[in-house]
Amino acid sequence: MSTIHLTSKPIRTDYTVIGGVKIDREKKEKRGLSIVLLNRGGRPFRRDLFDELTGLGAVEVISVEPSTVSYDLELLTRKHSELRFILLHDNVSSGERVNIGIKEAVGRYVFVLWNDMHLKATSISSRVLEKISERENLCTVPLLQNNKNETVPSCFAPAFNKGGGIEVIPLNAVRKDMAAIYPFDYCGIYDSEKYLLSGGFDPEITNPFWQKMDFGFRSHMWGEKILANTSIKITYQNDIPYEDTTVDENYKLFFLKNLSIRYTGDAGYLPPARFLSYWIRTGSSFISSISEYGRISKWVKLNRYRFKSDARSITEFWDGEDW
Repeated sequence: MSTIHLTSKPIRTDYTVIGGVKIDREKKEKRGLSIVLLNRGGRPFRRDLFDELTGLGAVEVISVEPSTVSYDLELLTRKHSELRFILLHDNVSSGERVNIGIKEAVGRYVFVLWNDMHLKATSISSRVLEKISERENLCTVPLLQNNKNETVPSCFAPAFNKGGGIEVIPLNAVRKDMAAIYPFDYCGIYDSEKYLLSGGFDPEITNPFWQKMDFGFRSHMWGEKILANTSIKITYQNDIPYEDTTVDENYKLFFLKNLSIRYTGDAGYLPPARFLSYWIRTGSSFISSISEYGRISKWVKLNRYRFKSDARSITEFWDGEDW
């Protein structure tokens, strides 16, 4: 049971870990890949899924589960020494599940995927991982396919609409090293060290779209790379999840932490003049808005020298290249 250093306000989430043995050092150094499995809905033949994943040659497979599960975890961990289960004590956002999974992982690289996805073994070959290591990406996003094996958008480009709001344009990953503003559906291979230093996904933002947008913009503003690799292929077994881009309560924190920040050439800062725009957009009380603005201002000041750009520059000069 532990916590992760987050981007603004630490939130403690309790969980229990079942299984896991000492990882062979030679195997860890050879592959250096952990798999973190997120779960949604039901999937028949769960044991077959774990057989499939543990046969891919990764250092370990970590399945992030709700506190109540309907199968024998102890039996499965005895069968597969590299299999671990994380039982959450609370219902938390998908991003916080990723935070916990990556924090617990032993591999340098962590492949996050869902239980309704199929991963081809060639996608995590030694050659593919070697190329990822050379690129030094924070996150490498895969080529996504629907259940008819048709390629679907996995790279999203940021853009300002006519009203001045932010939106994303879906694009197919047509080439390697095509930039993405965030990993769609949280799916991708993360550099665990870079991820933890970035603060991960902010659990205060519970809407998946704005949570991923916050992570993606912060990563790019801090000079990190989120790039596609078309050699990595993921196929959805079921329908692709719908992304809710509604401007809701979560947007205001995203706006404050990302769109409000300005870059001076050597540091990021939150201009006091942005408070009025923030207050109007949130519809919150003056007192609560002042408090939130002050809290984020302290966070920006603490991390000011990590900024290499701001959200406006990233969006206006976005061309999908590795930059």
